[in-house]
Amino acid sequence: MERHTKKGWFTGAPELIVEVLSPSNTASEMFDRQRTCFEGGCLEFWVVDPETAQIHVTPVNGPTRTYRAGENVPVSLLGAASLSVDQIFND
Repeated sequence: MERHTKKGWFTGAPELIVEVLSPSNTASEMFDRQRTCFEGGCLEFWVVDPETAQIHVTPVNGPTRTYRAGENVPVSLLGAASLSVDQIFND
């Protein structure tokens, strides 16, 4: 609630941001978005690539990990919860 202003707006970034790539996105654009989100308070930044069926997860203080078919993506903000890559791309 500290990020809630008197006018009813929240400042900063959500704790988790998920970007879905489109053909027009560039690597530079994704890097800039990630940096901006982390500067705003985001804790984890996901890039979902429908073309390769991969999910790239970058925590604010760690390296990027890529998840592929047959793997589960941990959702660290929800404790022990995870999402199946197969379900994300096949549903």
